[in-house]
Amino acid sequence: MSWNKLDKALPECMKDVLLFDKIQGLAIGYYYAPKNSFIRECDGYTLTEVMHWSVLPVEP
Repeated sequence: MSWNKLDKALPECMKDVLLFDKIQGLAIGYYYAPKNSFIRECDGYTLTEVMHWSVLPVEP
């Protein structure tokens, strides 16, 4: 698993990924391109300080 910086690449729109937000920490969420924002999957909270993202690991 490797981390991607937002200034290098954005995840596919509406696909769950692992996010690192400077304020909230780790979260599973997705990128919503129409509003250029990251949404935490569990509660719909908009993460405002996302710095990195990574694909989710394969389930066992």
